[in-house]
This record gives sequence, C-alpha cells and structure tokens, in this order.
Amino acid sequence: MGGTWTTQNKVRPGVYINFQQTRIQEEQAKRGIVTIPLDLNFGPEQEVVEVTNQTDTRGIFGEELYTLIPLNETLKRAEKVLVFRLNPAAGGTKASVITGNLTATAKYTGTRGNDLKVVIEAKDSKFNVSTYLGTTLMDQQLLVSAVDELQDNAMVTFTGTGVLAATAGVSLTGGVNGTVDGNAYTAYRNAIEVYYFNTCALYDVTDTAIKEAFKGWVRRLRDDEGTKVTLVAENYDSADYEGIISVKNGVVLEDGTVIDAKKATAWVAGATAAANTNQSLTYDFYDGAVDVDNKYNYTTIEDAIHAGNFLFTGYDGKARVEYDINTLHTYTADKGRLFRKNRVMRTLDAINHDITKIGNDYFIGKISNNEDGRNLLKNEIIKCLQRYENQDAITNLDTGKDVQVLASTETDVVVVRIAAQPVDGMEKLYMTVEVK
Repeated sequence: MGGTWTTQNKVRPGVYINFQQTRIQEEQAKRGIVTIPLDLNFGPEQEVVEVTNQTDTRGIFGEELYTLIPLNETLKRAEKVLVFRLNPAAGGTKASVITGNLTATAKYTGTRGNDLKVVIEAKDSKFNVSTYLGTTLMDQQLLVSAVDELQDNAMVTFTGTGVLAATAGVSLTGGVNGTVDGNAYTAYRNAIEVYYFNTCALYDVTDTAIKEAFKGWVRRLRDDEGTKVTLVAENYDSADYEGIISVKNGVVLEDGTVIDAKKATAWVAGATAAANTNQSLTYDFYDGAVDVDNKYNYTTIEDAIHAGNFLFTGYDGKARVEYDINTLHTYTADKGRLFRKNRVMRTLDAINHDITKIGNDYFIGKISNNEDGRNLLKNEIIKCLQRYENQDAITNLDTGKDVQVLASTETDVVVVRIAAQPVDGMEKLYMTVEVK
C-alpha cells in the first residue's frame, strides 16, 4: 500500500511518499511494460492477455502481429503489452457452422470468426479434420472417426455426436463483435490495475468523457495509491498533469501507412515505458517513420510545447520527438517546470517504487521502530539512491543531509524526508559565435 500524504492520518499500513521541488531535487522498477484496451474482432473477451514479440497472435486474436497496428507499434520499443479486448462477450456472437453431425463454433465472439473454415477429408475409412483461418492452416487432427473424438483447438470448439462426413470445406458465419462503450472501459480499469505496468495507451480514442474517466483513474493510482503509472492519450493537453502525456500529431511509416495522433499513442506508450531513468526521448526518432502526418510552423510548435504537448517533427526523412514532456503546464511551488519532463518523472516514479518496495518487503511489520531500525531503513534508502546516482539519474547526493528517517509522535510511524536532484537531458544549447 502506498500513496502521498499531507498529514499523518493514514489508516492502512504502507509507505507514503511526497516529492516536492522545495529542495534540490537492489532491484529497481521494471521498465518496458505497456497496457492497451482495444476494440478487436476476435480474442478473449474482457481478459488481460500478455503479448510479446514472440507471441503467436494468430491463435489469440486471429491476426498476425504485424497486422495488429497498436501491438506492432508498441512492441517496437516495449518488452511486453498487457492487452484487454474491450468487446463484451454478452454483446457479441460466435461464428458457427453445422455440417452433418458436427457443429463447429468459433472460440470467441467477433467478425474474424467468419473467416474460419473446417475441411473434413476422408482418409483410410477415417477422416482428417482441418481448421483454417483464411488460407492458413491452424489445426489438423488425423484419422478421426467420430465427432466426439475431436479436440477443441485455439480457434474452434467442436460439439455433436455420431460419425463424421467428408466436406470440401464449410465456412463459419454469424460472428458479431460486442459493442464497446464506457462500461467496457470501466471493466478494463478494474481488471488492469491489479497488474504491474508502466504506461497505458488510450489507443484510437478521441472521446473526451473517456479521457476524463482515465484521468481520474490515473490520478487515484498515482496520488492516492502510489502506483506511478503514466497515461498516453491524443490531444489531451487540458489534463495539465504530470502523469498524462498528450500526443498532438502522428507519423507516416515507410510503407505509406499513416499513424495519426490517436494511434501514435501506442508507440509513445511503448517508448516511454522502455526508456530508462537516465534517458530522454527528446529528439529520438519514431521507429520506421519517414515523415509526420501534420506539420506545424515554428510558432505553433512553441505554443504546443507551452500547452504541454508531445509532438513529432520531420527531420532528414524521419519523424523525431520534439520534446519529451507531459501535460503539466500550470506550475506551483511544489511542482515546478521540472515536473513536466518525462525523464525526471521516470526517475521520481522509479525511486518511489523502489523505496516503497523496500519498506513493504523488509521493514513494515518486521523491524522495530527504534533508532537501530530507523538507521537500517535509512541505510537501505541511501543505497537505493546511490544506485540511481551511479546510473546518472540523480546527482549531488549528500548522504548526510539528503536522507532523514525520523521518529513520529505515533509509535508505529516513521517519517522519511528525501532530497533528490534528478538529472535532466541536455536539450537546449545556446551558442555565441564571434566573427573576427
């Protein structure tokens, strides 16, 4: 349990951490994990499915990975994607077909099930039963006599009794997608927040109400529960929050495919999740892109940056990240301009994760709240911060002054004060050229 605090009034045991810009600001947080809720034509309904570059997505979603644009773009950088098919089972229909005594039914609802076909070929007084997705053989069962000998496969379930009958091929029909609405996104948020992930991409979403619901969700996770995730949405600079990235435009890929802003959220989420605490995406290139879809002049780009937008600009036949920033653009004494930098936020979020884990795993309920116990905690926090300093994520760490572990008036409370100075990227170079 974790989160932020203003007074020492928390009820649940846990680690509560505040980062403020009022001072100089063993196992580390895992990077590279993205989650995406998607409207799909096939696959497990409203379940979380883990996908990597090695996953055979045909057997899950009925499509090759390279044809699933949101997953393909995310996995250009991300290690894995936690996919949630938004389509509810109750609102969809599974494609099916009856041939003789056999009924073949698509494993999942959706229109992609209509591309399934079953072929039953006579062979040595028995039958070979093949399942095709389009022209691709997905499953084959050899020398089967009766319907009840057939085994369900990744795409189709078989039911019925009696002997089989040969057929050159029968296609499944009637597959319908379930309707995606606000309730589907609510189901996604409830399902995914028990998983560990770095970023969430609101892929292909322009609906303001959905964005607002996700903003409230991310704020709760970050500020109340201490789960430092980042949301990526298109044209949502009004969020004005360090946990949300607003993608203003998109790119054009080498094959001419246009990835607009609402779809470029997938790559941005993947690149953000994969970036380390000592890395900035400023001036980084979108993998496989040759141009941007919408070009802006100098003044428009400046205005977009001031408003808190993440955008792409064309450069030398490529698409380049202009500035690795989030939507925060209203600054306070506690959260100044430094908090709009995504590299800085990755560092602070990682430190939050690591110190929370140290407290939860090794101290809460295990170590006495006395001077020796507090010194043990202080030493572990210092070692954690030193790792980040060695990685060039923070600098100027003063172990004597920057970490304080103090007793409270409550016997079961420890107050930890940390001053950490994140390292920012070199993003502006000012030169004076003297002409002689």
